[in-house]
Amino acid sequence: MSLWRRIVAYLGVAFAGFMFLVAGLLKGLDPGSFASQIAGDVPFLDAVSAPLAIAGVAVETVLGAAFLLGFRRRWLLAAGLLLVVVFIAVTVPKLGSDDPTGCGCFGNFVVRTPAEVLMEDLAMGAGLLLGFLGGPGSSFRSWRRPVVALAAVIGLGLPLAAPALPLDNFATRLKPGATIADLQLQEAMPEMDSGTHVVIIAGEALDACQDIPDSLFTYTEERPEQTFWLVRPSEVLAREGATWLCMFGTEMVEIPNPVARPLYRTLPRSFEVVNGVVTRTWEGLPGS
Repeated sequence: MSLWRRIVAYLGVAFAGFMFLVAGLLKGLDPGSFASQIAGDVPFLDAVSAPLAIAGVAVETVLGAAFLLGFRRRWLLAAGLLLVVVFIAVTVPKLGSDDPTGCGCFGNFVVRTPAEVLMEDLAMGAGLLLGFLGGPGSSFRSWRRPVVALAAVIGLGLPLAAPALPLDNFATRLKPGATIADLQLQEAMPEMDSGTHVVIIAGEALDACQDIPDSLFTYTEERPEQTFWLVRPSEVLAREGATWLCMFGTEMVEIPNPVARPLYRTLPRSFEVVNGVVTRTWEGLPGS
């Protein structure tokens, strides 16, 4: 077999392997968001979306490491192609939409439209097809086995450990320096373009006064000049009420789940905005 065929085959498979590895590791930082995407794309898998997300991270990580090491057995290439076909199948129905929130192939780190995601998937598929030109590639001898085994350990361990690690500013789109436009909140809360605001993203667990810690009351009382917001994930965009949880003057806003989900790993999560730019975040309530 000619050298150029082996080189082309390796480069194609290595490209796909790099994409698999990066995608798996990034999604592993926020497996909850990946599980939500699985449930949204394939509703009948909702009940098992959490374990599927962990398994998916592990599979992508192992495939990525194996392909980068030059392992090109036909069954492995076929497994990679099957995964790419699944990616394409869930992306095609979204074509025609410019909303980037529906595509989480790289977690919350890279924002792309469905058309851009489809082009990436097709490129990965083409790379794997090139792999069939160059023979089986390197075998799992010597140091290659431990590297792939390490990838498997990381692929399983990362999504299991990540929720307990302080990674919110890294694993979500909500981080200091982000603008309300970056977070897609300009339509729901245009007032945040100016002034100082504190936003709390919360779920059902804070629907009673006794659920509010004293530290939050103290924090709000010491900052009368700030506007406080409660943001709650919902199926629709809506604004209601001017009072929330015994804290007068707090605005309540509901925003669509696809917009809210990339902003947190667990609820509640809070952040401060000054003149439309995030300046501080909390993994929990302000003042906690």
